[in-house]
Amino acid sequence: MARAKQSDSILSRLDWTYDESSGCWPWTRGKNCGYGIVWFDGAHHKAHRVVFEMANGPIPAGMHLHHKCENRSCVNPEHVMLVTRAEHTRYSPQVKLSEADVAEIRRIGSSVSQRALARRFGCDQTRISQVLRAGMSVGERMPRDKATGHFASASRRETA
Repeated sequence: MARAKQSDSILSRLDWTYDESSGCWPWTRGKNCGYGIVWFDGAHHKAHRVVFEMANGPIPAGMHLHHKCENRSCVNPEHVMLVTRAEHTRYSPQVKLSEADVAEIRRIGSSVSQRALARRFGCDQTRISQVLRAGMSVGERMPRDKATGHFASASRRETA
């Protein structure tokens, strides 16, 4: 019974619209990095995960959700699928920046927000941050520390 009460409380916090052309259910409340966010049980949760679990049950440990529609704000459970981390990485779009793009990002990066740069160059803010902070070259992937799995910063790479 506690689960039903919890679901009732979650349902009162869910809010999306319907996009007839795409079938997406865009989240209309708070967002973080494009993902809908809902507050319950004393914490923020990604709205697409909450809706997916309400429709399909718990997400198995180690599994990720991938938006087939590539719309982070979409909470339509038919638009997300369970994938492994490796599959999720393969599905994620990889934007390749030209040498000129990288040079321009580095030239104006201190005077323009990373979010604005991401919009201008058609990539996400993380990629802009990688270019600015790690001195990455075109097409290079950000290396991960094998021990921790975290991205290695430029300073850690230089000392290695």
